[in-house]
Amino acid sequence: MSETSGPQTLVNVMNHSTVDDNLYNSAGQTLSGTNIIIDNPDKDGNGEMCFKGRNRFVGYHNNLQETRKTIDSNGLLHSGDIGKLDS
Repeated sequence: MSETSGPQTLVNVMNHSTVDDNLYNSAGQTLSGTNIIIDNPDKDGNGEMCFKGRNRFVGYHNNLQETRKTIDSNGLLHSGDIGKLDS
């Protein structure tokens, strides 16, 4: 998603003594200064992935209506992608 304008997460294999399947089923940990919030999660914790951080764009040029469809009043960029957070 180009609107995030850069990385939001990072998988750091150097922090793992062994590489297991869980490592490759993950997008990694959020980078410092960024957040991922799961909007409207279901009973299993799956919901829309929303991003916040200085790395995401501030809006569509001269298009406030489309910007408001993507970035909510809390400053969260709604990706439309489904995900969940784990440890």
